[in-house]
Amino acid sequence: MITPAERAMILARAYIPEHLPHYVTAISQTEPFLIGDFVAHARGEHLIFVGYPLRFDSRVAVISSEARNLGPAQRDFSSQQALLEMTKTDIPFFDDAPMLAALDDAKTRFKPRVVSILAPALPTALENCVPSAPDEYYRLDLAHLIVPPVIATLNGVKGKQSPTNLGIASAQESRLAMTQTRLPQKTRNMLTRARREVSVSESKFGKEHARLIEEFLRAHRFDDATRLIFQRVSEYAKCETARVIDARNARGDLVAFDVADFGAQHYAFYMFNVRSRQHNLPGASDLLLAQIIERARAEGKRYVNLGLGVDAGVAFFKRKWGAAPFLKHCACVQRAPRAAWQILLDHDVRS
Repeated sequence: MITPAERAMILARAYIPEHLPHYVTAISQTEPFLIGDFVAHARGEHLIFVGYPLRFDSRVAVISSEARNLGPAQRDFSSQQALLEMTKTDIPFFDDAPMLAALDDAKTRFKPRVVSILAPALPTALENCVPSAPDEYYRLDLAHLIVPPVIATLNGVKGKQSPTNLGIASAQESRLAMTQTRLPQKTRNMLTRARREVSVSESKFGKEHARLIEEFLRAHRFDDATRLIFQRVSEYAKCETARVIDARNARGDLVAFDVADFGAQHYAFYMFNVRSRQHNLPGASDLLLAQIIERARAEGKRYVNLGLGVDAGVAFFKRKWGAAPFLKHCACVQRAPRAAWQILLDHDVRS
């Protein structure tokens, strides 16, 4: 369990969604712990270890433990493609030694049979760890992004501002903002069209959102773990810093919704985007993201973590908004071998 002071420290330094204790707890039904500079979650025989150090500083270049043992002239990272890709986005080489030490501490403390590990890279010292496909986190730097503000809605009336719908009502100001944005022209056109056809507002997760998730899951082939995450969005949406943001058409139909998190000090997190196939309107997801960006700025955030690339279509959506990959996402699962007496006991129980 983490103390209130530890929770505050974690949120002050969080830069990936998995750092957020309330998010992982809601999705995985685990309990959060702080292990040195790393966040972990445990429940029964299962340990989730988040191998991204909280004291992350991209201004300091560090290197992997394997390369650290070589002299400067001997260091050749040409074979470490993942690490080279990280340098292209101004992210330091990954020093795996502190992570491995904290992971060992967590294993000693919780004695898990199954360990799920995610990290910027998977050290060779991790034995019998079955990896999943690597990905990248995408990040928007709000200091360098100019986005036309969302024209707010209050009680369905455009042009009025509410505490949860920050925006501008002046068409002249909106046009001025549009000329300053760095977004592609096509995206700007979609935003303009969406503003005419869609209203955006915050809400509470309800039956409409659950139905949209069910529709989304029926339309896509996901593994069991991914399906479970979406099925537990309703629990996560109850968290204090999570926000459900709706896009509705003129009839009031739920066209799409996002779930975002504003609990961290420097980052807002774009957590989930779910669209209706029946009431699909181009630009609705863009308008929702614009709303998240606007709120993030209003709350003094520097970045929006847009999550993983997932596939070409999702990555394209994030890139067109100016987001860039800033951190590798690697994951693997370790399973401790079961002793002979445990196997026999399992057989007896089933018999």
